[in-house]
Amino acid sequence: MRSPWLWVPTLFAAGEVPVTLIAFVSLLMFLQVGGSPALATLCCGCLFLPSALVVMLRGKVINLSRYRRQIQLAELAMVVALMLLALAFTWSSFNALWLFALLLLLSLLSAWHGLASRQFYACTLRQQERRLWRRVAMFFSQAAVIFTYGLVLMFVGALQVVYRSIRLAWGQGCYIAAGVLLLFALWHLVALPREATEYAPGRQQSVRWTRPFLSLFVLMLPQSLMFFSRVLFLFAPSSRGGLGCTLQDVAFAQGAVGVIGFSLGLALGRGLYEDKRFWAMAVALGLSPCVYVVMVAVPPQSLLALSLGTFTAQLLFGFGLPSCSPFLRQLGGGRRLDLSLVSAAMFLPCVVSGWLVEALGFGAFFAVDASLALVSWLTLWLTGARRECHER
Repeated sequence: MRSPWLWVPTLFAAGEVPVTLIAFVSLLMFLQVGGSPALATLCCGCLFLPSALVVMLRGKVINLSRYRRQIQLAELAMVVALMLLALAFTWSSFNALWLFALLLLLSLLSAWHGLASRQFYACTLRQQERRLWRRVAMFFSQAAVIFTYGLVLMFVGALQVVYRSIRLAWGQGCYIAAGVLLLFALWHLVALPREATEYAPGRQQSVRWTRPFLSLFVLMLPQSLMFFSRVLFLFAPSSRGGLGCTLQDVAFAQGAVGVIGFSLGLALGRGLYEDKRFWAMAVALGLSPCVYVVMVAVPPQSLLALSLGTFTAQLLFGFGLPSCSPFLRQLGGGRRLDLSLVSAAMFLPCVVSGWLVEALGFGAFFAVDASLALVSWLTLWLTGARRECHER
């Protein structure tokens, strides 16, 4: 069998390129093609739906089997979707609706690729090997996020200065992402091994999802409201209460330094997580919006100060994210973080966050968001979340 070094890093890096475009970069695309913050967060929030619904399609993907072939087809289809998106930026009739349609197609293909990749990983490696290679997969996934959100976005910002055309610059950025993904796809045509085992997941027990899902929703509420609004704050001009950052500033502070902070926090949180530490991590998760309250009150005057703020906020986010684990276990997601279920819990607050920013302004919005952390902690305490954390 081929060494996992030949395919594990590239498989998970390839999956993160479209995911990053959808989850992070798409918001800036909508803003720069003329979308309002409310419209941008509405469209970008809806792009979460394929990832959130992927759990419902898991059985169909498993029934199709031949995960290696599914991965190869999904990657080639994503390359085509990215090429179409790049071409669409040159259309005279291109608008936010076209952008949403093409990104939704990419999101559907990305969700399919992610699910097939996880099943292929489980089929090809034994359980002990999966534990060993999990950290490698996570490292290369985060490296792909930094490349796509950081370097590609910096390149797009530079091209906007050179070309003096927002659409042409975004088109070139999509071509770069498509080219990188095409290299991965071509490599996987020959590098992916045959599935070594017939992976048969255990029978899924019926669960009462209402209470754990609502608990997850409440726990993630402060972060959900901040997920898009933090980028809106960085990118909005000072006349609207934002920091007026360039694409390069956002790419470096949020897409590179922020992602590194999140990765370090997540690694630390996963390493230290125990049920008895639930509240420490839940508190860290709710403290992240406070960083933006400070930045609204005392705007950072340098890229270093901005990067320090985004690093701190993302470090707290990553460290606190494992506190979702007990609720994901109850929802049948196992002990590992199932980000598709987290996306489902974040959907509604993400969608309305742009409208709330327009209605309240950044100062009041982040103050309300930070105060909701207290409501979240109190609600989880009163509904017995601590007791649930000690189940199983």
